[in-house]
Amino acid sequence: TPLAVDNTNFEIEDTTTTRSYKKATLSWTTAITSKAKVEYGTSLKKLDKTSEVTSLPDGSFESVIPDLTPGKQYYFTITATSEADATKLSTYSGVFTTKGFPVVVNITENKSPAASAKLKISEQNYSADKSGKATLELASGNYTVVIKTAKGSKTVKLAVANKPISASAGIPATQKFSFDVPVNVAAAPSSSQLPLGLIGGIVAAAILLGGGL
Repeated sequence: TPLAVDNTNFEIEDTTTTRSYKKATLSWTTAITSKAKVEYGTSLKKLDKTSEVTSLPDGSFESVIPDLTPGKQYYFTITATSEADATKLSTYSGVFTTKGFPVVVNITENKSPAASAKLKISEQNYSADKSGKATLELASGNYTVVIKTAKGSKTVKLAVANKPISASAGIPATQKFSFDVPVNVAAAPSSSQLPLGLIGGIVAAAILLGGGL
């Protein structure tokens, strides 16, 4: 996702980001012959790491950022400098999130699938499908989840483990969770909450059934 672009001198074009769980690959082209550097970090104000840039035969550039954390957000800036004139440069700043651990949350309402249930996790909103299943990508950690169904709501805790990522498959195991949301049943009103006319009718009926006072 682009955040800021300065193409005053020449353009950084065709910028793409390919994400995986522990690395990301940035690709781009420039309108002129140039050289480039990539700086990145977990804050736009603190790009404290650099990534090697490779110039490809077709004239495009590529930078592979390694050793990242699954489900984490990273910021980066590409700085390209003209090879003919080092005073001419352009920048492209962006942000990406690595793939998070696969998580499936199955939601029921009074033991029946909660179609299209809603979940709120860390200010992000998600929706379950018609079978009550929500498929997510999350970083490892502990989460508070607010679940809302058609007739109820529930707040639960979700612990996502830092699962190993297989070198052969390249995908961590899916973590599955199930939660049942009870239906909110309105409490019956007390006698103090009943209308006076209704109370009188109840008393009169009791007298008639009892044969008088």
